Amino acid sequence: GEAKLHEGKKKEAISFFEKAYQLAKNADYAKAYYLVLKENQLMREGFLLLEAYLKQNPNDIEMKRFLATAYLIHQEPNKAKKHFSEILKVAQNDVISLNNLAHVYLQSKEPDKAYEVAKKAYEHMPENPLIADTYAWILILRKEPDKAVPILAKVLKQTPDSSALRYHMAVGLYEMGQENQAKSELELVLRDDDNFPDKAQAHEFLQTI
Repeated sequence: GEAKLHEGKKKEAISFFEKAYQLAKNADYAKAYYLVLKENQLMREGFLLLEAYLKQNPNDIEMKRFLATAYLIHQEPNKAKKHFSEILKVAQNDVISLNNLAHVYLQSKEPDKAYEVAKKAYEHMPENPLIADTYAWILILRKEPDKAVPILAKVLKQTPDSSALRYHMAVGLYEMGQENQAKSELELVLRDDDNFPDKAQAHEFLQTI
């Protein structure tokens, strides 16, 4: 199936993975089939596939998280919220789901709920850079940079090459009135070749300082 996909025979590859999934109907084949559909811009079909799988396997937490994250990436916050919330009913301290749910709440413009779940995730795993970054960014959005900057400074010691962390640090420093330090962080970020998601915003922000 993968060989056919690389040869550009997309329809044949989709058909192959569909048949393989129909024979096995397990999580691995469901994910493989979904990814082939996704590569071919058949997202609706991919989501329907995973929803159907979960209807037959409602206790598959890993697949539920996989689908919820896919909805988050494709900016369908209501559907992502539903699945992350269901996960957290049975795994209250699932920090990855808590962290991702915080991003979902930011998408759906529910900042207070985003803060609550991000704070809970951070309390359970403060040393994780992604979780610390989410919590710190939400603190910055809440106009609490004095709480966010020390968190970012700590995790930047672990992951000094993270452009996303440095961009958030720059915004936090700026909000605290430390414009020169903020500018230095932004220049450092933009000197790097890393195409992190907020690079355009970082460049625009630098022009305003």
